[in-house]
Amino acid sequence: MKNFFFQNIDKYSDRISDLIKNLPKDKYSLYLRGSSSQQNIKYNPWDIDLVLFLYVEKSKDLEKNLKEKIYRINGLLVSENLPHFDVSIIF
Repeated sequence: MKNFFFQNIDKYSDRISDLIKNLPKDKYSLYLRGSSSQQNIKYNPWDIDLVLFLYVEKSKDLEKNLKEKIYRINGLLVSENLPHFDVSIIF
């Protein structure tokens, strides 16, 4: 049995695409962590844990823009009664 995230990947894939669409090509990696990364979890998580690695010099503007985008995306997810993203950004 697939976990909640993979059962609902169609609801999250557009949000993930929106999160990464303006990032420098081939300069980032995005990983699931926690219960989202485990295949066989049967409960609904409180959030979807993601780690975003950026292979660029740290930029306060980029970090601010990403955090604002994550906030906006999370608002949409919560309005659909879906667990939100908990994103860790690492430069």
